[in-house]
Amino acid sequence: MNEGRKGNLYFVEIRATVNTAQLGTELKTLGILKNLAGDPKIMSLIQEVSVTPTGRVIIEDAASAIALEEELNKKGFTLVDREQVNKIRSREIANMGEFFMDNAYDDPEAIGRIAEAAKDAGAQYLLMGSGIIEGMPASGKVFKATATFKCKIVDASTGEKLALTQVVESGAGNTPSAAVLNAGARAGSVAAASIIPQVIDNWTKKMNEGTPFLVKLYGVKSYAQQGRKFESAAAGLAGVSSSIKRAWDARAGRLELEVKFKGSGDDLMNAILDQASAIPGLETIDIQNQAGNNIDFILK
Repeated sequence: MNEGRKGNLYFVEIRATVNTAQLGTELKTLGILKNLAGDPKIMSLIQEVSVTPTGRVIIEDAASAIALEEELNKKGFTLVDREQVNKIRSREIANMGEFFMDNAYDDPEAIGRIAEAAKDAGAQYLLMGSGIIEGMPASGKVFKATATFKCKIVDASTGEKLALTQVVESGAGNTPSAAVLNAGARAGSVAAASIIPQVIDNWTKKMNEGTPFLVKLYGVKSYAQQGRKFESAAAGLAGVSSSIKRAWDARAGRLELEVKFKGSGDDLMNAILDQASAIPGLETIDIQNQAGNNIDFILK
């Protein structure tokens, strides 16, 4: 500590050593890490259909999607750009027909395929939505419509469903199209009020605790010479909150760790590869496979 006088000012200078590990723990407790890391990126894929006397019609620029995405933007979330989403939409229409969301919404294979596309686009979450809007008999000069809208949030890395909501809302207007528009917009806004807090809670938990990944290393000849070094490499990475040995199979030469990491699977995979490949005995490490929250390495 230094102190002295400069003109009319008396100053005290203090130098301190900060325990960053403890500081990190306290920041996590306060939930500040979420603010530092920012909010997640989301891919929104919503199909809205209007039921008319002549049949069903897909609504371009769906009001439910616009309303929901506006609420996400207000919360600071980043959305996958529309051009990328439209490419995925076109692919799903080619796979499953014009009204693709009728089947894709509850089809595990389709959900997994779209979630993978969301992940490739840099999103942590996939928002899937399906809206059906029906016109109601006019009351005087006022037209009415009812929107039934359902949506779900899916973890883009695993395909796991994290949140689900369904709402039924009405809208009115001086034309049938205005009534449809207002009903869709209201449905999207109400759904957003239900779904967004669940995304925030899940993201905050991930930021504070880390996402669990199952990390395997194959081709281990010596646990003492290679396994322990790999454990230390994983545990010492920035963003790893815990690393626990789950299994060691000496006969198969396989080591399994559960690693909680504050980031994506790709980030963890690359960080482990970079760190381990610089350690004697692990120089031959390579990626064998990555699927969801499972990452497999091999010593060649």
